[in-house]
Amino acid sequence: MTRDEGAQFMIRLSPGVVRPVWRRSCQNDYRGGPETLLEWIETQLGLPMARIHQASRVSEFAAALDAAKHPLFAESLKADRWATTSELLSRREELLLSGWDEADSEAHPVLVRALALVVAGRTFQFPGEAERLKRVLDALDAGQVLPPHRCLLHDRKEAWPLVWQKVLARMNVADAPEQISHAPKDSALQKAQSFLLGGAMTEVGPDATFRHVLTRSEAAAVEFIAAALAKSPHKLSTTVVCCEDDELALRLDACLSRIGLPTTGASAWSRAHPVLQVLPLSLALGWAPVDPQVLLGFLTLPVLPIPRKAAFKLANALTREPGLGSGEWDQAVADLCSEESDPKGELRERLEVWFHCDRTPRGSDMSSRLIRTRCGLVARWAAGRAALLEQDAEAPPGLIEALHAAAGQAALLGELAECQGASLSEPQLARLLEEALANGAETNPFIEAEGGPIRVRSLSEIDGPCARLIWLGPGTEDTTGCRWSAGQLRELRAAGVLMDDGSKLLSSLRSAETRG
Repeated sequence: MTRDEGAQFMIRLSPGVVRPVWRRSCQNDYRGGPETLLEWIETQLGLPMARIHQASRVSEFAAALDAAKHPLFAESLKADRWATTSELLSRREELLLSGWDEADSEAHPVLVRALALVVAGRTFQFPGEAERLKRVLDALDAGQVLPPHRCLLHDRKEAWPLVWQKVLARMNVADAPEQISHAPKDSALQKAQSFLLGGAMTEVGPDATFRHVLTRSEAAAVEFIAAALAKSPHKLSTTVVCCEDDELALRLDACLSRIGLPTTGASAWSRAHPVLQVLPLSLALGWAPVDPQVLLGFLTLPVLPIPRKAAFKLANALTREPGLGSGEWDQAVADLCSEESDPKGELRERLEVWFHCDRTPRGSDMSSRLIRTRCGLVARWAAGRAALLEQDAEAPPGLIEALHAAAGQAALLGELAECQGASLSEPQLARLLEEALANGAETNPFIEAEGGPIRVRSLSEIDGPCARLIWLGPGTEDTTGCRWSAGQLRELRAAGVLMDDGSKLLSSLRSAETRG
């Protein structure tokens, strides 16, 4: 397909983004899952959507459940409001994608009828996938036209949810070409690939094309792979390393770097980044009495909102006499904030803001106003520190990104807290904090070096021939189990709501892995 013919898509039912051609940008060439296709359609129709955090959608739906006061959900909401709301929101999304019109019907299961009463007459600010697809269909019905394109589907159109089928019916869709084996004829790899592609099963014995190495430890595995790669550096740029475990991929990069080979740029998302600890520790300081261990943890962070010298002195005082407001603590504050050391009173003001806030006795509910104040404090500090570092050409990019992430998490948590009511218990606050910190910060100690091997997390991300594939830690992804019972699925199908029992999505994932 030429550039003038428009966009080219290779789309599968299982989610995820795939690079079209290894390390080359291809204009109008898109490959991935439903989200890749939906984002392109929305952009072409003038319906682009800003990224919506899942926590915002859960919080909004929780308000609808609170207003409905349906007895079917009352006990579950009382036991775990956030988990219950998340589960019900996911079920609603599945129903909408499968053709449910949110109307109450005696033919529907009890749970679906209860959801119909919850959403009756309500308009939600944060749309899900099904609602976004409905906007697309409305735009197409109104006369808008998609630009020239060709969409090749790896999975049968009938396997897609009903609402997606309606959108695909308005597009130029064709089946993807059949896969063929690229391995040398009669080789062990060719026999294995042919079997996966539907051929007859034949005995596969290891040879130069297909090898299995078993080690006693992960450390030995990454050392072996690094040594093997070092023997044929000319093949590095066409080597794919499939490793689902982020930590294991980071260890492989460390081995490659140590022996002077280009690294894959493996990264891992973690909540343990020091910058991201400022928010939970700051909130923990809002409980009375203050836990000395929490206070010490805050003061010993490598990046924190008060000067390092002051934090060091206060931490020393705390180790000599634990407790905020102890004699040693007050003496340290007096020394730090004396007329000579702090003539303008800036440090004293900062210490007052961070350590002498209103507090809530443990066992009581913390006010949403206090949570929002503490979150705002962290958000302003993180955003300001990031802006300052951005002016320094030598500042580590990872630190700047972590500060931006911390600012976003703090702002989100403040908004979520206010949406939950006037106050929150300690377990409720912990659950909201867990949701706000869900993504963590990216740790990327080694860059993706020119000419180095290509790392993927799943076989399904491989979308083209490669000279060599190293499968480190053989394993495959899995999908979530079906949320609906067999009886509920029968009732829904009889009512025209064609739910997937999970087999279609799993089949799509396994098919994508087979292609890889």
